[in-house]
Amino acid sequence: MAGQDREALLQALIEPTLEGLGYGLVRLQFSGGRPPTLQIMAERGDRSEEHTSELQSHLNLVCRLLLEKK
Repeated sequence: MAGQDREALLQALIEPTLEGLGYGLVRLQFSGGRPPTLQIMAERGDRSEEHTSELQSHLNLVCRLLLEKK
């Protein structure tokens, strides 16, 4: 799968989840190196600050979503 196609697929999977959590996707980049790297940048819609525990909770949700689609 081409890089842009993979990023589009990942965006389609991740973006609705982030939006449901009150975030907007700023950037998504997949690097197919060894090991592959997925960079997700998002920001809260209200631009407020967040706590580390909140970030960890959201990261866990995104990871579970990606593992389900694997």
